[in-house]
Amino acid sequence: MSEMTNATLKQELGRAGWRLLHVMAQKFPFYPTFEEQEKLEQFIYMFASLYPCGDWYELVFT
Repeated sequence: MSEMTNATLKQELGRAGWRLLHVMAQKFPFYPTFEEQEKLEQFIYMFASLYPCGDWYELVFT
């Protein structure tokens, strides 16, 4: 993904993205099953690869 040029939009998206991830982590089971662990790992990789600002992709995949 390419860099976002609109700084305000990037900040709003960043806050919303972090909020989503924190709520998911808060609701995630303390003792997750193997399947739950796999699904969360897949979600994080997909989230990073599809996140529109490009920073997540670089953080996770480089």
